[in-house]
Amino acid sequence: MNFEIINPQGGYAVLKATMNEGDEFISMPGTVTSLKGANFAAQKQGGLLGGLKRSITTGTGVFMDRVYYESAPGEAIVAPRFPGQIGEIALGQEIMAHSHSFLATNSGVEVGSRSLGVRSLLASGNLFWISLRGDSSKKAWLSFFGDIMKIDLKAGERMSVEHGHFVAITGGTKFQIRFLGIKRSLIGGEGLYMVDVEGPGSLWVQTRNLDAFIMYIAEHVPKS
Repeated sequence: MNFEIINPQGGYAVLKATMNEGDEFISMPGTVTSLKGANFAAQKQGGLLGGLKRSITTGTGVFMDRVYYESAPGEAIVAPRFPGQIGEIALGQEIMAHSHSFLATNSGVEVGSRSLGVRSLLASGNLFWISLRGDSSKKAWLSFFGDIMKIDLKAGERMSVEHGHFVAITGGTKFQIRFLGIKRSLIGGEGLYMVDVEGPGSLWVQTRNLDAFIMYIAEHVPKS
């Protein structure tokens, strides 16, 4: 099975899978765009209890879409739910990502949830992120609002990222969510929370803040 990111520089990227007999992959519900010689069906991921836990903690739902080959040419296209880019991430280690950023992954990848601590609940309304675990032959595809920045930190190297730009991080990387204070946010126009990260590890950042954009649009919608 071959995956290709179409229109990667246009701001409206989609993920195309070219499939052979027996091929299948998992995608987030609501992302299947078109199928040619392929089909899809809802399937529990992580078993009933695991799916229920992930649904309650991340809001992704018990079921995800299993996209599978039926006949030649075996093509499927899935698309993010918001404009931006698609990032391809090789697994082999745990990746933790915002649930709204998850797009697709190979079959055989464990899709679970991981707690980020109480401050994450205060910062984003989410106490848990999606956890993706698979061997080095597996990949995952994430949606990014704006463009993609991958940052690799060496041991002891530190950096801070505004919470709304933070998309994913390698499991085991040290990080904490820091409250800036309401006064500073009001004066500087910044978000209320920063994510402080310490290497070794990798993180993925989006160049635009989806929550801030939604708030901006809401503020400029004419009141009835």
